Amino acid sequence: MATPKILIVEDEAVTRNTLRGIFEAEGYEVLQAQDGAEMYRQLNSETVNLIVLDINYGKKWFYYWGVNYVESCNSINLPHGAR
Repeated sequence: MATPKILIVEDEAVTRNTLRGIFEAEGYEVLQAQDGAEMYRQLNSETVNLIVLDINYGKKWFYYWGVNYVESCNSINLPHGAR
């Protein structure tokens, strides 16, 4: 069975790296994005099982290139069994 993959979307490097350490210690493969554009690049090249999205991040970048990232997460196609 493949190792579950998590994408962390967080603009603060310290928080992003702390979360990465926690998830990797539990055996997950972790990808990181510091903004919405990087999130979409990651999602175009990788299949993930879970996205951890900083909701406060949405306050600064809620609309980036006309995209609402919190709402757009509902439309991301994840593999069967992913949440």
